[in-house]
Amino acid sequence: MDQWYFRPVNFPRKRSREDVVTRLQTSYISRWVSIVGMSIVEASRAGDSSQHSFHNTWIGHIEGCLQRELLRDLTPRKTQQRRNDWIHVAVMKTMIRPTSNTYQMLRKMTPIFLQSVFSEPKFWSKDCDPAYIPLSNILGSESHELSYFALTDCTYAMAIGIPQQVEYDTTAYARPIAPSTQPSAASSHQWSLSSPSDFQLVLADINACRDKSPVARDWRDIEQWLLTWQSPPAEYEFTKPWMKMAWYAVQESWRLALLIYLYMAVCGAPSDDARIESCINQILQVAETIRKRDSPDVRLSLFVQYLMVGICARSEVHRKIARDKLSAPNESNLWLLRASDFVPVLDHLWYGVGAAGRPVYWSDYIRSRKAMLPVEP
Repeated sequence: MDQWYFRPVNFPRKRSREDVVTRLQTSYISRWVSIVGMSIVEASRAGDSSQHSFHNTWIGHIEGCLQRELLRDLTPRKTQQRRNDWIHVAVMKTMIRPTSNTYQMLRKMTPIFLQSVFSEPKFWSKDCDPAYIPLSNILGSESHELSYFALTDCTYAMAIGIPQQVEYDTTAYARPIAPSTQPSAASSHQWSLSSPSDFQLVLADINACRDKSPVARDWRDIEQWLLTWQSPPAEYEFTKPWMKMAWYAVQESWRLALLIYLYMAVCGAPSDDARIESCINQILQVAETIRKRDSPDVRLSLFVQYLMVGICARSEVHRKIARDKLSAPNESNLWLLRASDFVPVLDHLWYGVGAAGRPVYWSDYIRSRKAMLPVEP
């Protein structure tokens, strides 16, 4: 929590720590996962890639151990813990391996993810369709490994231009009402990744709409939601007054980035479309209000926003901003995907089809992505 940009008042840190301590005391595998995870985070903060080989070796050992454990006759609870540990380890790999390998991880881990989700009755209200995974219930749960897997799946599908591995139900199912002064530990991905849950549901919606899923929402409904969205008043209380405005700014940056994605990837609009240019200018203005404030170790994840800025950037000024943000180790080392892997993609786009500031289409970006960042099957 100390490394989060946003720090909600009365976050149940004690309960979270107690849960972690209990797992560490009762599971040697969880201890390994935690130790390797902390080592990866520390190396990433320091910009030290020399440890990647060491971390890869240990991750391989842990995965092998988890596979063997899941072949044993475990209790349902231990089976679920082992699945979640495996998902945790798999998501950690995205921090130290090339983005092109993430597709392999997602494909390999999707069956484990599905087994874990279907084994949890708490995800399945009476209105849920078992043919689709209830994304809002996962993001609203304390199963952080499952949340991070789903977020990685949706973000990767957007950035690479491939279908999500999982068909999600993006209905926002009702959650228990809690006072804003008592935020649930389930919201931790919002603070650690600066990823408001409502907008993650919309990201999954746009992915499905782009890929012409038979259950996709109409793009006009998505557009209307984004155009009319307003931040809920007093949704959360934070430890410092400026965080409330910064949280609104993060939400606004997501709204604008998703409008760009919708217009380009679904509607086929070019980057010089007036709506898109307006969104780009607004994102850059909003981003100025949510720069790092306190510790230099604090990270703010704005990968989707700066990728959209980069795809649409026609001026060298905007291109430099996108390149600097996506390639700076101190900015992006702890983001869901390795943002620096997308800089060659943008260079190919900018100085190819987009040379001299010419407008580009989403299909142009995908061609550049395939040329510079091919996905390994």
